[in-house]
Amino acid sequence: MQLNAGDVLLVQLDGNPSTGYTWERVEPLAGALQPLGEPEFAPAKNLPGAPGRITLRYLAASGSARLELVYHRPWETDTPPVATFSVVVLVK
Repeated sequence: MQLNAGDVLLVQLDGNPSTGYTWERVEPLAGALQPLGEPEFAPAKNLPGAPGRITLRYLAASGSARLELVYHRPWETDTPPVATFSVVVLVK
């Protein structure tokens, strides 16, 4: 994926924080992407415990970076993630 410096990368992934699962970065980001704020959750239905979409935002600076995320329960260290997301970003 190619972005210009100053662009905002918007990542939207399915999730359900009420189950303890969360999307987390596998490794710290290189300088080409900087997190903007906290992840935001929007439930698909207005019901307690409903799944929905999690939105993460990153500010693009010059360079390249690989954004790798895992969907897991952070305290379950011996359990593989339920899902993964990965994208390579080149920023001009």
